Amino acid sequence: MKKFIAVIAATLAFCGAYAADFSFEINEQTETTAPGKPLTVDVTATVPEGYRWAAWTLTVFRNGVPAEFPAALNLESKFSKAKRPEWSYCNIFTKWFVKSDNTLQKKLTIPTTDKWPVGNYKFTIQGLFSKPGVKGYKYKSFKVLFTLELPEADETAAETAGETAE
Repeated sequence: MKKFIAVIAATLAFCGAYAADFSFEINEQTETTAPGKPLTVDVTATVPEGYRWAAWTLTVFRNGVPAEFPAALNLESKFSKAKRPEWSYCNIFTKWFVKSDNTLQKKLTIPTTDKWPVGNYKFTIQGLFSKPGVKGYKYKSFKVLFTLELPEADETAAETAGETAE
């Protein structure tokens, strides 16, 4: 029994140490914005030696976006057919980084939120990491929460006045 527990403890320690090698730290992100505006997330990845951040994928789960989101962006057919509705997801896009870019701090930008319904959003951003000599990618992810809301009437008027003054 002691050997069994020792093997389990060693396995957990090894897996825990390996999992700790990949992590994300969000330095800054857009928390509230208006429809049509871009969203940015400034994030730093920590990876094992030799790995580079090859790409990132923006994924949404059906229960993490307003109910109108799939229809508004014509994504209804792109959502996975999961057994449970809350597991249904859609990869919105993937952006690849140039191979010579070995920086681990990235400013990830969703260029527009045009046509997106107002409401609360929870996205999953997956980092794809590669290492020379290792086949395939390591996928690690983190959550991003933000709210899309219409600006107050006085803010909209001030923005419009500022645009016409220029």
